Amino acid sequence: MDSLTPYLLKEIKSYLRLENVAMMTEENMFEYMDSLLKNLHDLPKYSSDLLLPLMSEYKILQQVCRHLRDFYELECNKITTTEFLYARYQMTVDRVTQLCFDLWTGKYKNYTFFDMYAIYRCSSEITFLLIDIIPLELEVLYICTSKLIKESRSKELERCVKKILKASPRILQNYLILLQQGMAGALVVNYAPTQTSNVMMEFLLIFLTDIPKRFIHHEKLNDMLAHVGVLTRKITILVTKLLEESSENNINEADFSASDFLQEIEQMKGDIRQIFLKSPESSQLCFPMNDGFLFMNLLLRHLNDLLISNAYSVSLIKKEIGMVKQSLEFLRSSFGKVRKTSGVVKDCWLHALDVAYEAEHVINSILARDKALSHLIFSLPNVIDKINLIVAQVTSLQLEDNNGDNLLDAKSSEETIESTSSSFVEVTVCHEEEEARIICQRLDEHESELDVISIVGMPGLGKTTLANKEYKNTLVATHFNVRTWCTISQKYKKSKVLREILQQVTVSEKKESEDDLAENLRRALLDKRYLIILDDVWDIETGEMLIACFPKVKRGNRIILTSRNSKVGLHVKCHSDPLHLQLLTPEKSWDLFVKKVFGDEGSCPAELSEVGHQIVEKCKGLPLAIVLIAGVIVRGKKKEKDLWLQIEHNLDSFISSNNNLQMMKVSYDHLPYHLKLLLLYFARSQKNKRTPVSTLMQLWMAEGLVDHDSSEEVTQSNLDALISSSLIMVDHIHSESVLMMSAMIKVCYMHDVVHDFCSVKAKKEKFFKLINSADPFHASDFLHRRLTIHTDDSPIHNRC
Repeated sequence: MDSLTPYLLKEIKSYLRLENVAMMTEENMFEYMDSLLKNLHDLPKYSSDLLLPLMSEYKILQQVCRHLRDFYELECNKITTTEFLYARYQMTVDRVTQLCFDLWTGKYKNYTFFDMYAIYRCSSEITFLLIDIIPLELEVLYICTSKLIKESRSKELERCVKKILKASPRILQNYLILLQQGMAGALVVNYAPTQTSNVMMEFLLIFLTDIPKRFIHHEKLNDMLAHVGVLTRKITILVTKLLEESSENNINEADFSASDFLQEIEQMKGDIRQIFLKSPESSQLCFPMNDGFLFMNLLLRHLNDLLISNAYSVSLIKKEIGMVKQSLEFLRSSFGKVRKTSGVVKDCWLHALDVAYEAEHVINSILARDKALSHLIFSLPNVIDKINLIVAQVTSLQLEDNNGDNLLDAKSSEETIESTSSSFVEVTVCHEEEEARIICQRLDEHESELDVISIVGMPGLGKTTLANKEYKNTLVATHFNVRTWCTISQKYKKSKVLREILQQVTVSEKKESEDDLAENLRRALLDKRYLIILDDVWDIETGEMLIACFPKVKRGNRIILTSRNSKVGLHVKCHSDPLHLQLLTPEKSWDLFVKKVFGDEGSCPAELSEVGHQIVEKCKGLPLAIVLIAGVIVRGKKKEKDLWLQIEHNLDSFISSNNNLQMMKVSYDHLPYHLKLLLLYFARSQKNKRTPVSTLMQLWMAEGLVDHDSSEEVTQSNLDALISSSLIMVDHIHSESVLMMSAMIKVCYMHDVVHDFCSVKAKKEKFFKLINSADPFHASDFLHRRLTIHTDDSPIHNRC
């Protein structure tokens, strides 16, 4: 080791033997500091195993020591003299010399039993050293930039200042982070001076982080950096005093004034706004366009969490976060449950939602220090102004509303949805004999008891067709005295449903109340054996409420209920378990396709068989899809192969463009808002992709689509609701665990028709952007909030 750098080690040992550095002459001090810098330069070659992982901090140490040496030379040339600085030089030289000696003599290599521990010890020494000596550099910067020194017009001093300022962003940034870490746990966060110092440090960190990226060269840049150095010096003095008084339990908040610091921040913001930056174009980003009440609730909860947080990153913008939260709460309460209201109110709500997304983006960007300075200076004030304008507009609408214009009434004509099932194409499905036999058997089982026979499954499986087949069965007609059919609309009125059923049982022209209708219906059915068909029941409450209106006398009465929600069948069950319709087998799918295309001809020409089977295979066993495609073929030239090939190639567009797929929209619209988002997000997967449930739920949470505080059971119940709605399918469900289905689920997936609908909906709502890796990329693709890239190898990469 001595042969490697004998002079350097000799100099260090000689220095350490001195009782006081003051014994050195000025000339010797210069020589020694030069040798110390030479030591710092050469040590990484000797102790690379220790210093290479720490080179970032180590280079800062080198820079600071070099700056101090240069300024010491200036001081000795009588540009300025300070006894205080001279004592600090002694401390710096002592500490750096000891570090070099420890590295040269292999002190840290004694920890060979655990290399990471040696690196940790060395890192700690360098960290503590930086905390102690960087304030000395701040003093140097303060003196160099003071009015007295500027008047000296010294070329040497000018070069020294430029060198310090050029390196200062990185040095000061690391120092402030170390200072924050030193404050953590040592000071009470609720003290006003602690909060003030946190605000100032966070602003300076944002400034220093963005300087290399955002600032163009400007003659005032050095002045700004010098100002930051002075403010960092003030922060150091404040924190030092706080730590001293905290250790003595004697903090007096009155001794610390926040006004000066806050005024400094506003002054710097003004300088930056005028000189350096321009506002980032947040408006170019493609924010989602869905109706947004869940998003608004989650955003407000997030803002509330930030307001009660003690995180350093939040301290700088807590006031602005509070303003945004208060305004958004007003907007949320003002719009209430507005969904499809047209005109000015809808436009106003969509504008409010778009600005709320922008506010979230800006706040999160500042907290993550992603273009934080420009967002802090420009975007955040701009988005607050936008929100205030919307608040003023809504306030004006409320005044008009109070005058009787009802502009904020959440109801609209679009919400009046009449029966939809009757408008759907009838799916004539050749159900397996087993399913038809089960229905007939249940009509006879439990002869005297009332029973509810539920037929459940996803849209398009033929639930209504199967129920109608039994309803029109001649044997069934002779078995029951009364048969009634009623389709339950998504937005139904109980009185209308009861009146429709009552009119099929007896003549009734009276305008009766809802209670009278229920009582009259009960009396009319009391002495009869009845079969009631309740088609397309959407929820448990509706099913239970309607069934309660029918008398439970022991006459062998039956109710057949169809629903897309499997939980409805479970909750209204009397004796019979719900009958879950399944997708058709390939053989049954082909039989249905041939029957719908060729009718009585009964067979498919051999030259069309191959492409026909390809078409049927893409329908994935869904009767509705098969019937729709068959209808397209029948309306064309059904025996022309080119038409069949064209349909096979463009099958997705044929299905999605058909108006009868509005049934998917009806199912989607019926979902609560939070489930709509979860369903749309599921569609980001490629078709036929089986997604593990655990992965799916983790992605939901990571995207903020479910509350992070929600228990796993709550997240699972969301998945169960989508499964019960028959919009998501699973590989297997154990019959005994139906009430908590996801407990037994390994993977889940979507039918292609549902996937197509959700993909179109997600695109329309700008919920995510889907691109294929084989397609050319465009800059606009990366403006979307969520970007999903499908690769040829099937993995999915997301940019959020």
